[in-house]
Parts: sequence; C-alpha cells; structure tokens
Amino acid sequence: MRAYARTPAERESSLVEFESHVEAFHQNGRISQALLGLSAQDRDLILLFAWADLSYEQLSLALEIPVGTVRSRLSRIRELLRDRLDPSAGASVEGRSGR
Repeated sequence: MRAYARTPAERESSLVEFESHVEAFHQNGRISQALLGLSAQDRDLILLFAWADLSYEQLSLALEIPVGTVRSRLSRIRELLRDRLDPSAGASVEGRSGR
C-alpha cells in the first residue's frame, strides 16, 4: 500500500479500488496460498504489477529498485506462481528447456 501511494497521482485506479482487489485476494484460497508463499517484497511487486497495472518504470520508482531488477524479479515470481498453481505446467516447461 505504501508503494502504491508513492505512484504518480494521475493513476486512474483509486486506493479503494486497489483495496478491493486485496480483499478479493484474501478470499481466493488457492491463489492466496500461492501468493502468501512469496516473500513480502515479491508479493508487493506482483500485486502492484497485476492489480495496480503499474509499468516496469512505475514499479521501479514505487519500490525504489532498478528497472532491471523489476524485470528479473517478475520473471522469477511468474515462474514460481506458475509452478505452485499448476505443477504440471512446470514439468512441460522443464521438458522443453532440458532442465
């Protein structure tokens, strides 16, 4: 929430709208468990990206981290969530990449 508050004022989404998304997150068990398994930093990043619809540059400013770090963390978080939500998807990716 603090990171969201640091974003530019021209954002169309209101804080109330963002809070409703957070409430929905708490009510959806499977996704909630996957997200709660992330570190607080990773969870903040993915929620600001997905629900607040912030760009990489806006995320970088809001979280005070380099844009390259935003990109690499989002990639890693997506893979973690994909594996947690659909373990069979990770197996097919592993088969293609030769891991």
